Amino acid sequence: MITASCSSETTPSETPSTDSPSSAQPAEQESESDLFGDAYLLPEPDLPELDFGGEPFTIYLGCASSSSDNYYTESYLYPAVSFVWTESLNGEIVNDAVFNRNLTTEEKFHVKIKPLKVDRGPEELVMAGETSMDLVL
Repeated sequence: MITASCSSETTPSETPSTDSPSSAQPAEQESESDLFGDAYLLPEPDLPELDFGGEPFTIYLGCASSSSDNYYTESYLYPAVSFVWTESLNGEIVNDAVFNRNLTTEEKFHVKIKPLKVDRGPEELVMAGETSMDLVL
């Protein structure tokens, strides 16, 4: 049997037979950068240099109420909320990416992202004159 390889200078007579399962060599694992190419090497967006002086950026995340008939319960919004806000790193890919993205945004624009969990929906808050929400999910 003749095999080709870039890293070995064996002759056909020196090449071990791969007919038996015991002599099979495991395939080399590709590195993560080989698997994904440049997918994670995205250029930084062309955003203006802004400094918000440490002001809070408040995101309405839903009611803190656990009422099952409340449309804005945290359990209903969890999938969307998990892409917007997280308290800390926990080793999960999406959670840590969201945390790091928010931290980078806070540092770049000198702003503090904070969640707003209240017992009323955003419509009620707006009608009551609440102006602290910068983003409603």
